Formats: sequence, structure tokens, C-alpha cells
Amino acid sequence: MGAYVRVHPDGNAEVRTVRKGEPFSFLVRPDGAAELLESRPRTWRYPLGRGLLFLGATLAVTMVATIVGIKLFKDSRADAGLGWAAALCGIGLIAGFIGEVVLHSQVSRPSGESWERVGGAEL
Repeated sequence: MGAYVRVHPDGNAEVRTVRKGEPFSFLVRPDGAAELLESRPRTWRYPLGRGLLFLGATLAVTMVATIVGIKLFKDSRADAGLGWAAALCGIGLIAGFIGEVVLHSQVSRPSGESWERVGGAEL
């Protein structure tokens, strides 16, 4: 998921990240010791994002298999369903993309001092 990091003048680093939908904030000392500063419960975004990703992947894979099956067996009666299969595949890809955006929007840049993004997708 990535994290946001800022380094304090005393050498300590503050790290904000999300693990399985739960936001965490850590203080990492120069010797590598870490201390949990804050944690909050999971938000509604995590199950929504995971659900959209699962729905999108299922629709996309199922519809691609359907389209390949129709074209492979050259069934002219099934060609009418080809448009529906392509539309559902498109909807699945869109749902998966929205799910990914929802999951990655959980770690937002804190306001104020300069924070640097470390790892994760660049959305």
C-alpha cells in the first residue's frame, strides 16, 4: 500500500501506513526501534474496495472466457450474446479499477510539513 514518511530534526522518522484497511502511525528511531503512535479501526473503504476488486476480476475473467469460447466454437447462435459479454467484461475492468483506487486512497498525504511517499502504487 505504501506509506508517507517524514524525518524529524532529531533523526527520528514518522511513518504513516495502512495494513488491511487499518491506518497506523509509527515513530522509528535512528537505531531502528519502532514505536506505535496511533492506530485506528478499519474504515468502510476497505471492504468496498476489496469487493469491487473481486467483482471486477470475476466478471472480467468469466466474460473473457465466454468470448473466447464463443469464438473458438464458432456458434452463430451465441454471437448475439457476444456484445453482452464484452459489456460485462468492460464493467468488470472498470469495477476493478475503482476498487484499486478506493483501496489506495486510504493513505492520504498528511497536511502540514513535508511528507515523502515511499512504495505503493502511484494513483
